[in-house]
Amino acid sequence: MDKTHQTPQHVLVCDDEQDILAAARMLFKGEGITCQTVSNPVTALELIESEEFDWVLLDLNYSRDTTSCLLYTSDAADE
Repeated sequence: MDKTHQTPQHVLVCDDEQDILAAARMLFKGEGITCQTVSNPVTALELIESEEFDWVLLDLNYSRDTTSCLLYTSDAADE
């Protein structure tokens, strides 16, 4: 990453594969970015409602209803 640009300070990664979560933690830690990881969308939604994130990386391979609901709900929380 280009260090001259401001990098996000707080990232949430939601994926059901532990290897993906571990890789995300290592990647973001190396860039000095705080990374929280969760393995289910319900926990992700709870965190989105209670904390502020610069980026949310969401596995889109969850069931369609779960992912759509999470995306809609998190978007509505921004209003």
